[in-house]
Amino acid sequence: MMLMCTFFTVAKTNEKVAFIPESSHQTTMIPNNGTPVPIWEVGDSWNYKINTIVIDLNMSGFLVHIVLWTDNISLKVVDDTGDSYIIQINATINGNGYVYMDFGDGPINITGELQETTISGTIDYNKSDLRIKHIDVTLDGNLQIHIIENPYIPIEKPIHFPVTINVLIDTSVFYPIIVFPLNVSDIWGLPATNISFDGSIQSPWLNSVDGLNNFAQDHWLIVEIIVWIWNKIPGLPPINPDLLKNISDILADILPIIDISDVLTEYIEIEPIIGFPAVPDIFICTNTENITIGNHTFFVYNISVGGGLGSMYYAPEAGTIVKIIGRFKDILPFISNLDAELIDYSYS
Repeated sequence: MMLMCTFFTVAKTNEKVAFIPESSHQTTMIPNNGTPVPIWEVGDSWNYKINTIVIDLNMSGFLVHIVLWTDNISLKVVDDTGDSYIIQINATINGNGYVYMDFGDGPINITGELQETTISGTIDYNKSDLRIKHIDVTLDGNLQIHIIENPYIPIEKPIHFPVTINVLIDTSVFYPIIVFPLNVSDIWGLPATNISFDGSIQSPWLNSVDGLNNFAQDHWLIVEIIVWIWNKIPGLPPINPDLLKNISDILADILPIIDISDVLTEYIEIEPIIGFPAVPDIFICTNTENITIGNHTFFVYNISVGGGLGSMYYAPEAGTIVKIIGRFKDILPFISNLDAELIDYSYS
């Protein structure tokens, strides 16, 4: 999400510019020293449609693949602290994906689906150069998961439950996408950085599981008797009581509110910090041109990404990147594919 929203870095000149209809003729004046760092004001807002965003995370013993889409993701300037802009994010999203992990007992494969799930939160931009400083987003909605494979207890049917996931993301250096002032033929890259993440997962369903598990822990002799009877019934898959006790102890430790960094550190043995090397010279502003988005034509800077893997189109008169499309798996952390475009905006 951090890089998705960074790609939507929006910019404007100090002049007030009107929407230009497709049929209009336009003369765009480009400053001699290029397009400068924009000045945002509280109340400025931009809305995008995301046709596809694919997020991939692959670490030792832990694999995540997520596909998301939304008809409208809104970005709005809600505060100017003096050295930072605070941008509020709101969207209703749909998506699906899968997670693979292994705690040491065997593989766990889970598929999931999000339906009409809301995302809200904030991004902190460094005011002097519009580099990302901090991300705080919350996902709230209904999640359907299907545990395809696990070494513990057989689960055949999908599980539906409401869930709230909060994610915090920080980088060791402020992270840029566009480097201002922007000129045709400019070339720039991404700096090396460490991305740290934290957050929590909450759900009434997890509260129920925690209550049942606490009761079981207080009456474990009854649980052992039930397991003994279960294992005597022909045709039922056997349950290992020692493994069941281990699962119960883990649940008692991580529930009812799951701390993401604690689970990664203690049970998957992954530190919630990912180091990414510098990626030099992956952006080049190749030319200026006119493109049509919806019913409007914009004069844009065409920024090639990764030698043609993707393109960003920055329109000074609209004050934003109006379109971005491409496959970025080999050059950017997390984001594999992205297809998004501006649908409307409003700024002072």
